[in-house]
Amino acid sequence: MSEPPPRTPPDAHGPAGPPGDRREEFARESRQAPRDAAAERAFIQGRIGMIRTDPCMTDAEKERVIAELQHILRTLDTDSPDGPKSDEHAPTPDET
Repeated sequence: MSEPPPRTPPDAHGPAGPPGDRREEFARESRQAPRDAAAERAFIQGRIGMIRTDPCMTDAEKERVIAELQHILRTLDTDSPDGPKSDEHAPTPDET
């Protein structure tokens, strides 16, 4: 006969309690957190660099995805309280 699994002490999960679906809590906290537009731009620019060097994507796929990400960059720039910023650091599809 196999032994039953050990019992979990009631406080073993810490103050947050047992694991569960916390999507609503996370969404609420995320809405309250200030956005860092510079960090978001840097992240997206990094993704563009990764896409450029992806050996599994065709040139057409790369151009399409890069164009989408550049659109997101422009959206971030227009949403910024400082106004639009230049895309001077954002790579373009023809820079290969």
